Amino acid sequence: MGSVGDVYERLVRLYNAGDLESLVNSYTEDATLVSPDGAARSRAAIFQQWSRDKAAFPDRSLTINMIIEQGDTVASEFTWAATNTGPLLQPDGTELPPTGKRIETKGMELVRVRDGKVAAHRVYWDAMALAGQLGLLPGRDARLAAQLRRLPPRRSETDIGRPGETEAERRCPASGNGHPALATGAG
Repeated sequence: MGSVGDVYERLVRLYNAGDLESLVNSYTEDATLVSPDGAARSRAAIFQQWSRDKAAFPDRSLTINMIIEQGDTVASEFTWAATNTGPLLQPDGTELPPTGKRIETKGMELVRVRDGKVAAHRVYWDAMALAGQLGLLPGRDARLAAQLRRLPPRRSETDIGRPGETEAERRCPASGNGHPALATGAG
């Protein structure tokens, strides 16, 4: 039995190879997998979740950017890339047709290992960013442009003061006239 990092790296290799049976056998019987896609609480449920992932993104690949091990836990930053060539199963059970779009995101994982197998697996990524890359956010570009046009001009930290205060008051609140010498009584 290797280190917890070895267990995690093997999990990633099996995921990238698409070997779902071996991948799922890397989990304990009572393992949990929690991600933005939902929660799976058993090997059978984990197999279903990874099967949906593979069907929607058969060419998916996960690249480990960084691993930190502490005790029985691994924390990892990764880059995930894939092309959506299969149906996307929605939380309500409906399927969206493939978009054919190539997507990429960074994410984080926490993996807890028990007796050489994954007992708990949490995956985090920006699901809205991926939905945008897939073109699933209707009018996204138009809405974003409209929102940006409505924003007030950007203010620097030195521009921010109390409502109604003058430039001079912001520079030197004690004097009310903005001249530093007058604020200290030196002038």
